[in-house]
Amino acid sequence: MTKVVADHGQYVLGCEAVPMSDGRFSAMVAITRAKNGVVVMSRRFPDPQRFEDAADAVAHAKAWAVDWLEQHGTAGR
Repeated sequence: MTKVVADHGQYVLGCEAVPMSDGRFSAMVAITRAKNGVVVMSRRFPDPQRFEDAADAVAHAKAWAVDWLEQHGTAGR
């Protein structure tokens, strides 16, 4: 698995590319509070949503997490 951990305000984004049997990658992300490590949101994207490159899967997971934080009023807090 390819994993990237990124800070976003008071949150930590654990973005992963999960290898699939067909050689492509699925994206997965866990959003936790940096202060206490409590999981705020965990999301594995549906199987039809696959990526040819691990970096693309990670980038998708990170972009989704940032958007989710902004939509739920938690961005940068």
